[in-house]
Amino acid sequence: MYTLFRAMTAADIPKDVVIASLAWRQHNPSRAGVYDKSPETKVRCCGNRYRFFAVDDEGSLEAVLVPYDSSRTILPTSTADVTSVGDTEQLIRWRSFSPTVVHAFTEAVGDANPIHRDDCCIVPGCLLLAAFYEDWPSVIRGNKENDSLQEGDTLGIDTVGSEMACGDTKIPTTKDTIQEIRIRFRNPVYGDTLLFLRSEGPTDYTVITADGLRLFDVVVTVSA
Repeated sequence: MYTLFRAMTAADIPKDVVIASLAWRQHNPSRAGVYDKSPETKVRCCGNRYRFFAVDDEGSLEAVLVPYDSSRTILPTSTADVTSVGDTEQLIRWRSFSPTVVHAFTEAVGDANPIHRDDCCIVPGCLLLAAFYEDWPSVIRGNKENDSLQEGDTLGIDTVGSEMACGDTKIPTTKDTIQEIRIRFRNPVYGDTLLFLRSEGPTDYTVITADGLRLFDVVVTVSA
């Protein structure tokens, strides 16, 4: 997965764009060895929109990138009570991403976009995808049955940061389960923002802030 992330940051795409949508697919193990170790990549430009595609032995990554619109920058209300988002029984308390973790990830994958480097940083879309992958199913689906986390819990965020810094993440609990993750971004995700998941179906989620701001939608396809 991280080889594909690095391929995207190294592609001939302007550094001031952001990801509008992202899709990662895992290959069937029988396809191992079909591709070289270096991902095969393609970039298409249509006006100010870029489409990126990369594939290697492990899977493929597809992204649509658009210019960053600072007018849509909406900082969440950090003091809001989670009850403002509605029925809390349908929510899963997920993660927050510290600037330290964000910066470690951008260094690991070579992401030079300045919006991920500021103190008030925007969390990279690829980092959110990787974290969702790692947390499935032990955290995300497990919390549906036992929401024992308290505000401020990091859900292994230090481990995520160190794994991404070294660029070698092993996730055996999900490798044989997830076939595809698709994400559509609606608003920026800022560092240190506590994120909640609202289930929209068996494997569909909307990620929101404590004050109800809709950040992105996730659709997961799992093996039968």
